[in-house]
Amino acid sequence: MIRAELVTAARKRFAMRFGPMPDLAHTVLIGDTPLDVDAARASGARIVAVATGKSTHDELTAAGADVVLYGLADTSAVIEAIDEASARPRNMQA
Repeated sequence: MIRAELVTAARKRFAMRFGPMPDLAHTVLIGDTPLDVDAARASGARIVAVATGKSTHDELTAAGADVVLYGLADTSAVIEAIDEASARPRNMQA
């Protein structure tokens, strides 16, 4: 399966469980690689990237993530990042 298709599959599963599928402007993928950033961009979703894996903060920023965090331990910061990503205007260059 193409990684971007996983975003659509997750949105469909969300809709089956919770009701109407959220629009893409309010769909935020959390990932830790440039491939995750690419998947979000290809599907039209937003992306909060986390530099906890092999990819660095700079690499994830360069890949076009809406927001990049160094970790997920601070729940308030994660929620703020998700809110920020979903509120950002779509970057048309990505």
